[in-house]
Amino acid sequence: MSVSAKQCPSLPPLANGQYLTKDTVFHYNDSVEVHCNDGYFLTGRSSTDATIECQDNGRWNETLTCQGMESSTVTTS
Repeated sequence: MSVSAKQCPSLPPLANGQYLTKDTVFHYNDSVEVHCNDGYFLTGRSSTDATIECQDNGRWNETLTCQGMESSTVTTS
C-alpha cells in the first residue's frame, strides 16, 4: 500500500515580511522560516522570526502575520 505525502497550499502573501525559501511546493514535514522586516514583529509575539510546518492534514500549523511595533512616546529634554 502506498501513501502519498499530503501537500500544503501555497504560502499566502506576507505583508512586511518574507518566507525564507525558494520552494513553491510543500509536503508533510516541510518547514519554512518566516522573517518580518525591520520594525515589524510577528503578531502576538515579541520576535521577528518563526518556523511554520506542513502538517499531515495538508495544512500549515499556523498562519503568521507581521505587524508594526507600537510606537511609544519618547520625551527628550
